[in-house]
Amino acid sequence: MCVRGLYRTLRFRDEGWERARARRDAQGGLILVLWHNVLMIPLGHECRRGVAAFISRGRDGEFAARVVHGFGVSAVRGSTRHAGSRALLEAVRGDDSRCFALTPDGPRGPRYSFDEGAAWLASRTGLPVVPIGVGIGRAWHLKTWDRYRIPKPFSRVRLVFGEPLEVAPDLDRAGIVRETKRLDAALREASVTATGLVEEEWPD
Repeated sequence: MCVRGLYRTLRFRDEGWERARARRDAQGGLILVLWHNVLMIPLGHECRRGVAAFISRGRDGEFAARVVHGFGVSAVRGSTRHAGSRALLEAVRGDDSRCFALTPDGPRGPRYSFDEGAAWLASRTGLPVVPIGVGIGRAWHLKTWDRYRIPKPFSRVRLVFGEPLEVAPDLDRAGIVRETKRLDAALREASVTATGLVEEEWPD
């Protein structure tokens, strides 16, 4: 697979993963959130193991589902844009995975617009939310709504795993909106940090 071949050339470094992994092991799962234009990047990192990713039902989603499957990631097909959507309900009821990954601005945007799905899922499952900021040293930017980024071969990639965030159980709509704003701010902070770190000099 060409994606796997590309990832073998990349240099990954992470910050905060040990903390996130410890929380995952203690609570039996995590909800990972990252922006849609870097959704494939963590496939090159061990955080992908045991994860079910929310992927849209369209043609692009079919391709993405095949790619993530090749890395051992299962796909939950359907949108997370609306709290209580079919995809989210299936995830809550399912027993196969307790680690989820979703892109809060996908599948159609607007870019960097954080929807309510992550807060709703966390409130219903009790799992902490971990934002993943992604910094890429050199990348191609596609002419898509999200300006999707593909790392150039031999690029440096920095993943910043933010502080695991707890969401209160069984929140009403006002609570979901409030928590969505908090998660949005955390993902933006992690993304800015990752971008800054990847631009620093790395010792070989």
